[in-house]
Amino acid sequence: MFKTIIIFVLVLIGIIRYLLKRQKKEDSKYILLSTFIQIIPFAFGKSLFTFFSGYEIGGGHNLVIGAFYNSIKIGTEFIFVIIFILFGFSKFSKKAFVFKENIWFYVFIILCGISYFNPVNFVPLSFTPLFFFIIQFVFLLKLIEINLSRKDILRGIYDGLAMYSLLNLLLTICYPILGIETAVTVFSGNSGLSWSLRRGVKSAVGVFGHPGTFSLSCLLTLIFFYASFLNDYKKTKSKMFLAINIFIIALTFSRTTYMGAVLVMLLLTIISKKKEGIFSIKNIIIFLILFFVSIFVLYLTPLSEMFLGVEALGQVQNRLVHYFIGYEIWRGSPIIGVGINEHIYYMQQVFNVNLLPNTGSESSAFYLRSPIHNIHIIVLAETGLIGISCWFIYFISKINFYSKNTNTKYFDDNILSLSFTGMLIAIFVYGFTGWSPFNFQVFPIIILIGYFARVFLKETKLEEIKSIS
Repeated sequence: MFKTIIIFVLVLIGIIRYLLKRQKKEDSKYILLSTFIQIIPFAFGKSLFTFFSGYEIGGGHNLVIGAFYNSIKIGTEFIFVIIFILFGFSKFSKKAFVFKENIWFYVFIILCGISYFNPVNFVPLSFTPLFFFIIQFVFLLKLIEINLSRKDILRGIYDGLAMYSLLNLLLTICYPILGIETAVTVFSGNSGLSWSLRRGVKSAVGVFGHPGTFSLSCLLTLIFFYASFLNDYKKTKSKMFLAINIFIIALTFSRTTYMGAVLVMLLLTIISKKKEGIFSIKNIIIFLILFFVSIFVLYLTPLSEMFLGVEALGQVQNRLVHYFIGYEIWRGSPIIGVGINEHIYYMQQVFNVNLLPNTGSESSAFYLRSPIHNIHIIVLAETGLIGISCWFIYFISKINFYSKNTNTKYFDDNILSLSFTGMLIAIFVYGFTGWSPFNFQVFPIIILIGYFARVFLKETKLEEIKSIS
């Protein structure tokens, strides 16, 4: 209930800001986009249908079918479509539903179709929670693209992530710094408090209820402000919000995010100054040097206890068990997998919990009720060789393309291309040790940045062609 009140207050503040600016005849459109971005981490929505509603598995845990959970929802995206239309931003075009320049949308549709007709899929409609979210989200993005200018879109993204950073800072000051546990429990209950104490120290969890997911969200925000800083866009403010997110990440004590942040910031610094993209020979050599330096730091500095201590090795063992389960799922259907958003339910139906090891830190049942802590293995298990091939082609092609468009004469192109490149690298790396990149609280901002990075580059190309002709 309190979470809903917070969302309502944020939306109300956004609408008031918008109306005040419009009354003063100032640019105000971007405020609506900003408000939407602030709401994304709450993953708010009204469930229309939930698979296996009310079913529980051992320990009182709700039965989950996959990483995208069980519910088909009317989400925040649909609510903001209504808000945009109510405020007069209803201009639309039939061409908005044409995806000739983005074949990956059709690839996603085809994979959903394969999932539905998959003979080993116990829940043929398991893909629908993700599918309905994507449809609503794309519709909103199309509406924003047609009704807002490039300037409004960039300002909206910047303002939204800035406000989000300030909210995160406030929550982090409340907990863990001041120890106000209510700042955690109102969003995620006692489970969030338990996760915040997982290593015997208080960790920041924000509205997420888990320090790993929170730190990844802050890393994505950090990447945008670092890209803005490198392109001298609102440089002083960008530096401030960059520092805020580094501070918050430090208090999450997330090892993977620590490493990811250092790696991504170094790579973005390199590619922002060059035009050949990230996969040049020189950049690969630099990456290898940084990799071996990181190994040295992990083994021969005080950080080795955090990364290589008993607790860390226990987490490695847990993940290896999960990876093995993922491999066994894939072996059951190597070409097309077991179905999108299906792997958890598949595990519960096929595998015997008594055959799994008890690692001491986790019970055997944990492995069959939680998403596999590796998004690449999830993709392999759920979509098979077809899906994983598309997955890696997407990452390699997009990182290569957008990294080559980070040093143009248009700063807005540079910021979004550099941000999207960094975010893809971040979730690719983080995805080897966790499933948080598939969380509805996290990945929408990546889709939004990537979508408008493509839109900006397309508009720039059209303008250049017009100027030549």
